[in-house]
Amino acid sequence: MPYLKDLDDDDRGFWDAGSRYQRSGGWMRHSLAVDRIKVPAGFDLAITDHGMRCGPLAFAAITGLSVEEVLRCFPECHFRPWISRTDMQRAFRKLGHEFVRLNETWPAMGLCLVQFTGPWTRRNFAQAALQHTHWIAVLGEYIYDINWGGWLPRQNWEEVVLEELLGAISDADGWRILTGYEVPISATLMRSVSQI
Repeated sequence: MPYLKDLDDDDRGFWDAGSRYQRSGGWMRHSLAVDRIKVPAGFDLAITDHGMRCGPLAFAAITGLSVEEVLRCFPECHFRPWISRTDMQRAFRKLGHEFVRLNETWPAMGLCLVQFTGPWTRRNFAQAALQHTHWIAVLGEYIYDINWGGWLPRQNWEEVVLEELLGAISDADGWRILTGYEVPISATLMRSVSQI
């Protein structure tokens, strides 16, 4: 699964645990790391030409699939504006990707279905509650969100993107993790990302 851009000699220095970027932490490390995490080409066209929403694009971001490949995994995205957990699991299985479903748990690497809370969650209206959900991709401490159009550190996502989303939903009073999907990733990638 191609998550990180191809590494040249300069990049290898960045990812090394002993590099000054990894030792110092902070915004420079995040800025450089986000630049090195791929967003598959064609995401803008996927939204405008195909009407793709958060679920399929989060799936593409974590699997490294092209927009065309993702469209084959989510044929229903042309007919409705949301992707259910069943749809997501079907897409993983269609590709033969392993996953572990986590109830109300943030995955280390994978996908996360965020539930925006409000009257619809307190009254147990399942249909209304599912209309107030949002898919994101998670890669260590980085989040891919369609509303941002790329990857960013989780703290920035919570402070900027999530707050804006909550503000746009009438009567929303918070958020929680509804479901996480942990996706096994190669040992090489896990070492690289854990050093970001």
